[in-house]
Amino acid sequence: MPIGSDAAADLLSDAPTYSAGPTSELPDGPKRLIWGTNVSVEECTLAFRKFLHEFKRKYRMRQENEFIHPGEGEELVYQNMMKQMRDLETTCLNLDVQNLKAFPPTKKFYHQLHAYPQECIPIMDTAVKDEMLEYLVRIGASDDEYDRCLGRSYKARPFNCDKSINMRDLNPSGMICLPVMHGETTADRY
Repeated sequence: MPIGSDAAADLLSDAPTYSAGPTSELPDGPKRLIWGTNVSVEECTLAFRKFLHEFKRKYRMRQENEFIHPGEGEELVYQNMMKQMRDLETTCLNLDVQNLKAFPPTKKFYHQLHAYPQECIPIMDTAVKDEMLEYLVRIGASDDEYDRCLGRSYKARPFNCDKSINMRDLNPSGMICLPVMHGETTADRY
């Protein structure tokens, strides 16, 4: 291929590359994906933050085909957990993954979490910290408490996934996935 051709110019271009190129237009511009995945940081962050704001127990009850009395299951589960985290000064949010599956706006994120945990869990960690900071602003917390929150590292700890695997059946090639093992808890994010 001659150096002066358009094809050669395209190969030497400084233009950014994407795993699948811009796939849709968001109001702020093209959507960018994490290389080799279908995970958009912006979409995942928005979906997870919406989940933290709006998930009610009734969604899970509906998924499990439980009868819901009028007015039952209306409590905001994860907003209450955020309040408890502040009161107890803890930094870990235990996230029941089945709740992600039950909440209609996060079904796609639920599947992405199973397929790409290395990409999704840090997004969740950042969203939990952002939500905690916004919560402190909403309630008018002191500057000292806000500064302490800024210095902390918040973690989302997913549990209760659909699929489980025997530990002896794990292969090194499968360590990118989100394994669930009965009787043992492991964390390899540190």
